[in-house]
Amino acid sequence: MSRFPAKIDNGYSPASPIVRTEWDNADSRPAPAPFRAYAGATAFCFLAAGIWFIWAVSMINTVFTDGFPQLGTMPSYGNVFPYGYLSDRYYWDWAMVLLLNLNILLPMLMCYALANNEVETWRHLHEFFSKMFMLINIVVFLILTWRWAFYCNTSYSGQQSACNDYRYCCAAFPSQWCPNNSPCTPNYTYGDLSRNFEMYMHWIFSLVFFVLSCWFFNQNGQLVSMGVLQ
Repeated sequence: MSRFPAKIDNGYSPASPIVRTEWDNADSRPAPAPFRAYAGATAFCFLAAGIWFIWAVSMINTVFTDGFPQLGTMPSYGNVFPYGYLSDRYYWDWAMVLLLNLNILLPMLMCYALANNEVETWRHLHEFFSKMFMLINIVVFLILTWRWAFYCNTSYSGQQSACNDYRYCCAAFPSQWCPNNSPCTPNYTYGDLSRNFEMYMHWIFSLVFFVLSCWFFNQNGQLVSMGVLQ
């Protein structure tokens, strides 16, 4: 066994007590942190990344109107030609999903900090983004709650396709945001509609990511006190 801990990029891996003693005698550096500190931090990174990937299924399945909803469709409610290109990208719902997507930065930066535990920059970046996402995630939760109350499944919410029930076009017919050229059978009213499942998951996971960001911030300080990070 080498008398020095194994190198990980610009940092050092944990070492056994025997190696720590030899390391202390050979250099003035403090003894490397125990293996459990690295193992626990690494396991938490995998856990957080796994939670993000579970949420990512909802992100991928989220539907945003971006195209020609009535292309090739002649509405039956008058001599009106199909509307042109319509999009609800870059609006509130789209922006909230984008912000949730960026939560993957926290486990990534923690991994970089662990692998480069002699470089303070990665630890500082992780601490900064942990603080930022504590704020961002709770703001996303509040905005999605506000939009759920006032901008989902209403007569004026056609553009909010990511929030509306998939049966929205049955209740809102006729609408420029809907491709159907006849009422649904059976027909639905606004009272029959519920929040889109994917947006409901985004609302729930905004709280989950808030808790994770708090946990990451706390773990950052603990790893510094244990000598894992500078």
